[in-house]
Amino acid sequence: MREIKFRAWDKENTTMLFFSFNEDTSDYPIEFPDNNLSENDKYSIMQYTGLKDKNGVEIYEGDQLYNGKGYYRTAHFIISKGAWFAGTLRLTRTLANQLEIIGNTLERKER
Repeated sequence: MREIKFRAWDKENTTMLFFSFNEDTSDYPIEFPDNNLSENDKYSIMQYTGLKDKNGVEIYEGDQLYNGKGYYRTAHFIISKGAWFAGTLRLTRTLANQLEIIGNTLERKER
């Protein structure tokens, strides 16, 4: 059974919340209007890519990745292609293992 993980940036409290779903249970740490996970005024939702960076950290949509040469990419999912992409690069397990998360589009981390 595959667990589907998400995180939500609480815009009001500037904190990140994590939750997941599977066939048997779901954990809702926050309330969504009409159980809708789409973007709204209070939260920005990001899905786990199923991949980890070179340090074993889970890569979510919106993460900023460093490839060792100073280039930054943002992970996002293109449904029509059925693949995760970092910028314009296809984010494979091999490539993910070479990258490092340095922040995300909502929480800025200076290097």
